[in-house]
Order: sequence, then C-alpha cells, then structure tokens
Amino acid sequence: MPVKNARALLDTSAVIAALEGEPGCEDIRARLVAADSGRTELFLSFATVAEVYYITHHDHSAPKADDFLAILRGWPLTIVYADEALTLDAGRLKAAHAISFADSFIAATARQLDAELVHKDPEYESLAGIVKLAPLPYKPRKGR
Repeated sequence: MPVKNARALLDTSAVIAALEGEPGCEDIRARLVAADSGRTELFLSFATVAEVYYITHHDHSAPKADDFLAILRGWPLTIVYADEALTLDAGRLKAAHAISFADSFIAATARQLDAELVHKDPEYESLAGIVKLAPLPYKPRKGR
C-alpha cells in the first residue's frame, strides 16, 4: 500500500479491523509497517483507546480487552489526549454534524493533526471536506 499522507489517525473501527482481521486490516498493517520504518506517523485519540477497550470487554471479555490494549501499546503510534482547544473543536463538530461524542473527538484530533482519518464508519461521511477521510471497506448494514 503506498502511503498517501505522512500522518494518519486510526479510528476505533480501523483498530478493531486490524485486531480482528476484518476487511481493511491489510491497509492498517501496511500503515503500521510504514510508521515503524519512519515513513509515516500514526496517531490514536484517547477516545479510540477507550472505545476499543469497552467494545472488546463487552463483546469478548476483560482479559481480551487487556490483551488488545497491550497490543496497542506496542504499535508505533502516539496517543493524543484532549486539551481545551481540542475539546472545543470536538464540541463544534458534534454541534454541527450527526456524529457520536467519541467520534467528535476522534475527528477533531485528525483535523488538529492534519492527518487522514482512517475508518470503517459511514457516520464520518458528513465530515467530507472538513476532515481528510480514508475509508476502509464498510461493514454490511444489519438487516440488509
């Protein structure tokens, strides 16, 4: 996979795709290799860390969530925590777009870093032109 942007932020859906071998995992693995070799920079929002943990805990178990957290800690990336500027930008995005609270922080972080937002979440489509989006294959919608 050619690296399209020097910086990328992985959304929760992208991280879970990589950890669980879903479609799109090859893209994330290539980005991890590129980050490890210094060809790109990778980031996670603190909100992604929380979401990966609670989703895995809920869907699998606490030990599996702990295992995934340990894997994330070994990845060549930086976790970004919210300061006031990021928090207010997330609030602006949440007020103007139909996105979740966590996704508002994730998108604001990508915007603050001028990074591609790598995701599998159609909710981000409303941010096209506001945030650099790098969608992976979406999961089929339930009921279809």
